[in-house]
Amino acid sequence: MTMDGLLTVASALVLFTAIPLALRGHWTGKRRRKSIQNMQFLPVSHGTKRGIRRTILVNALAMTFALIGGFTVLSLEAVGKPLPGSLGVIIVLSSLILMFFNSAVLMPVIVLFNRPRFLVAPPYRHERGAVALRRRRREIAQLRGVRDDFWAFLSFSVRRS
Repeated sequence: MTMDGLLTVASALVLFTAIPLALRGHWTGKRRRKSIQNMQFLPVSHGTKRGIRRTILVNALAMTFALIGGFTVLSLEAVGKPLPGSLGVIIVLSSLILMFFNSAVLMPVIVLFNRPRFLVAPPYRHERGAVALRRRRREIAQLRGVRDDFWAFLSFSVRRS
């Protein structure tokens, strides 16, 4: 085994042991307050920030599977046993398709509707999605007789009279 192969395998082992350790605090809810405080720079509503926090597990899983595919191809190349034919290309393309499906389908569904529940950490399963929060906010505004502007969450310094 060459030095490149050893470095690839060692970095893969470190990465794949660090990801579950980092996710454990999110899954048990111990990092709940800290994760929302770290996202204060995002110019979105609080409900959307909570939705983004709910997608951490799905993002980490998709990224892990994509990295497993990449590390598999790299480590076999570094060892000197390349994959036969176009199998390496198929593995990398399937990893990219998984990442695209995650970012185009799963993340918006979790942020907007908080579904499917089994992909959301147990401490966050009771929360409403961003659509339900917005609908509730609009109902409360209508009961008060106040106009609810969709783009109001972007204007931080504008006060209504």
